[in-house]
Amino acid sequence: MAERRVQDFKDRIGLLKVSSEAKLAFKAIADRWLASVKHTIAPGTIIQRETRIANLASFFKALPIRNITEADCEAWATKRAPEIATATFVHELEVLRAVWISRKT
Repeated sequence: MAERRVQDFKDRIGLLKVSSEAKLAFKAIADRWLASVKHTIAPGTIIQRETRIANLASFFKALPIRNITEADCEAWATKRAPEIATATFVHELEVLRAVWISRKT
C-alpha cells in the first residue's frame, strides 16, 4: 500500500509549475500550506501536522523545492518507512503529498 502511495506521489511530481517560489525550501512551502488549511482542522490535528512537517523538513533540509527529485522522495521513503509505524508513514506521506499538490496552485 505504501508503494502505491509513493508511486501516486511520484506521478504528481511531474505536474509542478516552475515559479519564483521554486527557490523556497520544503519547510517554507509546507508552513504556507498548513496556514492555508488551519481553519478547516482541529487544534490537535494542527499539532500533528506541524510534527509531520518538521519530520519531513529534517530530511529535505534547506533543499529548494524545485530541487527535490523523485530519487529524494524514494530516499525519504526508504529511510523513514522502517523507522516508524505504518500509520505514521502514511500520515507523513499524506502531508508530503498535500504540500506538493498545494505547490502547483
